[in-house]
Amino acid sequence: MVKYNDPNLVDDIFDDASSTPSVVSPETQQTGGGFPRVLPGDFFPDAPKITSPDALQYYAPFLEDESYLKEFATPSLTDEQLDRLYAPSDFKDRRKLALAEFGFGLAAPTMGGQIGPAISQAGQQLARNLAGIKQEQAAEQRQLANARITAELQREAQRIQDKNHYMMQIKH
Repeated sequence: MVKYNDPNLVDDIFDDASSTPSVVSPETQQTGGGFPRVLPGDFFPDAPKITSPDALQYYAPFLEDESYLKEFATPSLTDEQLDRLYAPSDFKDRRKLALAEFGFGLAAPTMGGQIGPAISQAGQQLARNLAGIKQEQAAEQRQLANARITAELQREAQRIQDKNHYMMQIKH
């Protein structure tokens, strides 16, 4: 407790019992230019509550809907673009070429003009060509499936990297 020499000074200047919002009241009237003896409690506002701000709390709505990635993310291929890029070939030209070779095999001269050996050889060549086309189609499908999966994984990894980069920018 502080003791003052001046009888007008009081240790506790806050009076919670006072209901008058005015600083000047009959109790605070002074003579001779001194300080008021009592100030009402509502003269001073309540002390602000200082809290540590959490960036995630404020930016969580932005991070959950990920709409910011449309504007700030690294450009990537859409699903439709990936479908067109990794669409399988139809090998139509290769099949037509195999049929043309079959026709030329039929027209090849044979000994004694017999048609049987010509049909047999042309048919065997056509079967080999079509089997080769099927093998190429299967290999292409595997390769395209692997390439598409890789592209989708890279796109997802880039999205996560963009999201992490954006979150790091928010924290700093």
